[in-house]
Amino acid sequence: MDSSEFASLWENLVSFAMEVLAPLGGVSAVVLGLSAWIGNIWAGRIVARDRARHSETLEVLKHQLLISRDMLERYRASQFEEYNLLWSSLSELKLAADALWDTASKANLGNFIRQLKETNAELNRKALLIEDDLYYELRKLLVEFARYSHGKTKLINLRQQNASLDDIQRIIDENNERLISYNKLLLAIRKSMRKHLYPLDSLGDAA
Repeated sequence: MDSSEFASLWENLVSFAMEVLAPLGGVSAVVLGLSAWIGNIWAGRIVARDRARHSETLEVLKHQLLISRDMLERYRASQFEEYNLLWSSLSELKLAADALWDTASKANLGNFIRQLKETNAELNRKALLIEDDLYYELRKLLVEFARYSHGKTKLINLRQQNASLDDIQRIIDENNERLISYNKLLLAIRKSMRKHLYPLDSLGDAA
């Protein structure tokens, strides 16, 4: 029962007492004064009890908030480290892809495929710390890199087979489209990573 409910109940009790004691005349005034005095004491105790209960609840909420903040800070620190490692792997993958674009050799193709596998494994290891939207963007990027790898493999094979210049140029044009695509995706992913790691900066950009 809170203080307002108690006050209403007490008023009803006092009113009833006055009706019963009205024939006593002056005695009723004494009873009324005594009743009011007792009522104020009880009301004060109820308010103090409620205040203590609310104070305890507030302390529990503060404690839970501190725990949540600590967990969030540790999560953000881990996420920051893992994002940096993942971006480093993506950068190495882009360097290998660019080298393969400059020189479509078996050596460069082998380096690119190895880095692609390593980056894919890196993404799988860090999947729990990556937000869903960013994870899907990264998956889309790796698919685009895999297609690029397939196109470069076809180009190397066609050159070894002395294929026509038209067929070779067609594959080169397709690979160039893949290169443009993965570069655009990388820029978008960099922006997404920064948004997740620095949310306050992204709010400033939106303003």
